[in-house]
Amino acid sequence: MDTWVTITNHLASRKFKNFPEGGYGTYMNSYGFGEFTQSTATWLHTTQLEHLLRSPFIGLSLDESTDRCRGKHMIVFCTFIRDLRVVTEYLALLSVNKADASSLLALLLSHLQAIGVDLRRISGISTDGAAVMMGSKSGLVTRLRMRIPHLVSCHCIAHREVLAAKAAAEDMPFFNIIDDVIKELAEFLGRSGPWHQRFLDLQDVFLSTCLELQGIHQVRWLSRGDAIGRLVKVLPAIVVMLSEFADNRLYKIVTSYRFWFVLMFLADVLEQMNILNKTFQSRELDMSTIHASVSRVTSLLESRYVDCGDDFNGGPKDLLTAFLARHGPGGTRSITVEGVDSDGRPSRFTIDLHEEPLDGYPGEGKHDDCVVACMALAEGMVQNLDERLGDLKQLGGSMLFCADQWPKGWERAPWKAQCLEWFGMMVDLYHAGESEEILPGINKRAAVLEIPHFCPVLAALPKGDKGFYTGLMTMLKSPDWEDSFPNLVKLWCTTAVLPLSTVECERGFSRQNVIKSWLRGSMKDSRLGDLMCMSLLDYDPD
Repeated sequence: MDTWVTITNHLASRKFKNFPEGGYGTYMNSYGFGEFTQSTATWLHTTQLEHLLRSPFIGLSLDESTDRCRGKHMIVFCTFIRDLRVVTEYLALLSVNKADASSLLALLLSHLQAIGVDLRRISGISTDGAAVMMGSKSGLVTRLRMRIPHLVSCHCIAHREVLAAKAAAEDMPFFNIIDDVIKELAEFLGRSGPWHQRFLDLQDVFLSTCLELQGIHQVRWLSRGDAIGRLVKVLPAIVVMLSEFADNRLYKIVTSYRFWFVLMFLADVLEQMNILNKTFQSRELDMSTIHASVSRVTSLLESRYVDCGDDFNGGPKDLLTAFLARHGPGGTRSITVEGVDSDGRPSRFTIDLHEEPLDGYPGEGKHDDCVVACMALAEGMVQNLDERLGDLKQLGGSMLFCADQWPKGWERAPWKAQCLEWFGMMVDLYHAGESEEILPGINKRAAVLEIPHFCPVLAALPKGDKGFYTGLMTMLKSPDWEDSFPNLVKLWCTTAVLPLSTVECERGFSRQNVIKSWLRGSMKDSRLGDLMCMSLLDYDPD
């Protein structure tokens, strides 16, 4: 418990009588740990609430899950402004008796009321895409918006990206070959010590590496990216090892042209998808660039694999490009790997790729068949990303607060019209419509009058202070900003705390399972909540 050790060391340094440093202290009372845990968690939570209730606006992230001991909980994270920074912190772990929308909402509202949160200050909420959360007629978010009309809801963007990729591949059994081979190889090497050692020895001979295969997790579809990338690195050793099998079924698969083509294609595509996913999991998402990040990936997939004509080979540095340069149409179907064994003798193995049909996998294995299948998958991914993430365009209005991304010479262009367009996007984002207020305390007409004076001041900031978050920190340090532009400053603050993903909730549930594995599976909800609080909340002795 790093937080506990930090606190005890701090108290010991302040000369508390008979208080040992955390790494060396012992306490023999059987109830002592529980009392220490409760007191520490209470202090951490009280300190958090002091900052939370001072934040002008708050965002919530929710997720519901059943833990390893069959206990149902809803975890709540909050995004707010603390010490001039936008932070996302663990707020509560609520025990769930009934997992329907009305019960979950009542549970959430009861907790928010208990800690003194004003619902009018909640600007956004993010959840997973479950019907109980996002149902258009009676989901939790729909019911909550009846109480908070300006509420911005978001189905976790990282989750939506995974669903987009998964849906594109579900109806294409042509690609099942990769999943099946990785799973079968991982299971085989995991249960056979001699063959596992042989696999490592062959890596040492031909690749000078010592890597393990990674498994594929069905729940996390993009885990294929890491698993496939690892398989590409060790594939020569895999092929040599399988050539020594009495049963050559797997060997026939991994020496097929189709297998190598699809493997290289998926490695390249999933690398781009994983880059986007890691962007979505960032703790400080730049809202103005999120849609641009999605557009970059969809444009790349379209140009390389959909609208590419006869030039289907990926980017200049992609694995598929290098593979087709040597083994594509007109190239050789042989791959030679060389190395030196443990006795210093040279070793050489030739992999002859074939285009024969594979039992159990539909479709032919010729080059043109591979191209058609890969084009269809890429096109499906592009369409799904556009459909599932197209609403992120609404966040483009946050460009109003991102002077570092304004075009050069913006002051000579009709910038007022552009800024008003961005402002209009923000009004639509908060469902303001014809209302005079965008959110409580933010007057629409007054904000429009502030724009001509606000933008030149923002543009005049030093280069490093013009970003969405850096500019906000600069603004919060000076009370003059809030006095001069009260409505736009509040609009900036409320947009900054909008939660777009539930990644932190997933991390929180992972920590919950670690705690239950480390201590004991069954414990009171209050004790589990205290341990979660100590584990997830930062402690600053200053």
